[in-house]
Amino acid sequence: MKATPYDILRLDRTFIGDMLNIQNEYFDSEDFEKDWFYPYTKEELEEIFSDETNLVHGAFIGKYLLAFRIACIRGQEWDEIKCVLPDPYKGKKFVLMNGVMVSKGFTGQGLQKKLIMEAADMTVVNTFVAAAHPDNMASLKALKTIGFKEVGILELYNSEYERLLLVKE
Repeated sequence: MKATPYDILRLDRTFIGDMLNIQNEYFDSEDFEKDWFYPYTKEELEEIFSDETNLVHGAFIGKYLLAFRIACIRGQEWDEIKCVLPDPYKGKKFVLMNGVMVSKGFTGQGLQKKLIMEAADMTVVNTFVAAAHPDNMASLKALKTIGFKEVGILELYNSEYERLLLVKE
């Protein structure tokens, strides 16, 4: 199979509708593991875009958004994770790699890795943290392939979501 060239671009709020459409592809399907993801609302995405320190990237073919990833250095989930980071990561500046979604027809093509590497290239912070559902093998494989290591298990959103905590330095 021939590799498809993707353009990785920084997104702005004009892509919120497209991001929600990608997310809804999953949440509307019967075979989707809904407890793997915390869905974004339009208001939450607006808030993410209102903070210019957040990095939101998308993978495109032409003008078609195929996937997106959100990377944050502050916010509710960032605060929760900051409080439970184990030593030696406690107190370090880090980028939280959260909120990846890939359109159904484009999964398994390395887009998550490409989006993470783009966000890493855009920041001077060199510690990256991700939280993934323990059963989400595709995300765990992608994260581990580019150097993330499991450092613990945490409960997010008032113990509503259990996640594996992974760190890359």
